[in-house]
Amino acid sequence: MRHLAAAALAAALVLTGCSDSDAVDSAADEPVAESPTTPDSPAPAEETEPEAEPEPEAGAPEKVELSEAFEDEELGHSFTITGLVRNFPVPDNFTSLRESGELVLVEVDVTAGSEFSGGVQGGFKITSPDGTANSATTIAADAMEAAGFTPFTGVSRGESGIGWIAFQVNTKADTYTLNYERREASVIGQDRVIPAKVWEFPLPA
Repeated sequence: MRHLAAAALAAALVLTGCSDSDAVDSAADEPVAESPTTPDSPAPAEETEPEAEPEPEAGAPEKVELSEAFEDEELGHSFTITGLVRNFPVPDNFTSLRESGELVLVEVDVTAGSEFSGGVQGGFKITSPDGTANSATTIAADAMEAAGFTPFTGVSRGESGIGWIAFQVNTKADTYTLNYERREASVIGQDRVIPAKVWEFPLPA
C-alpha cells in the first residue's frame, strides 16, 4: 500500500531588522506545497487453483475394458466379453486363496437363442498356462454386488443379460484363457446331435 508523502514544510524567512510579529506574518505568507495524491491502485484479482480430480479409492479393483465377440451358430447364442478384473478382494475366510491365489472376474454380455430351450446358464471357466482349469464360483457374490460388479446369473431362451463371473484361482498365474464350452446335446424329436465345442479367448495380464 502506497504511503502518502508528508506535506512540505514552509520556510520561515527572518529578515534583519524585522520584528517578531513580522517574522510570523512572513512565515504565514509563504506558500505551502502540497504533495500530489495518487489514486489507490485496484486490488489484484484473486487467483484460484483448479480443483484436483478425486483419486481412486485405495485397493479398488481396476477394470480392463474388453470387446471380444463370438457366436454359437448351432444354438443361436451370442456372446461378448466386455471386461476383466484381476485380484478382486478375497473374502477373509478363504486364507489359502488370499495367500497364493486370486479371484478373477470376467464380464460377459449374453443373448440366448430362441430356438432351443435351456438358454445359457454356465459353461465358462478360465485355464492357467499349465492347463489347470479354474471354475466359476459364487463365494464373492455379496462383495461383488457391494463393489458394483453385478454377478451374471444366466439367461433363458430368447433373453439377454450382462454380468460378472468370478473364477477361483488357487495358484495365481500371469495370464489366463477364458473358455466357453458347449456340451454335446441331442435335439428332442429329431435324429440330430449337436456336437460339443469349446471357444477360447486369451485374457490380458
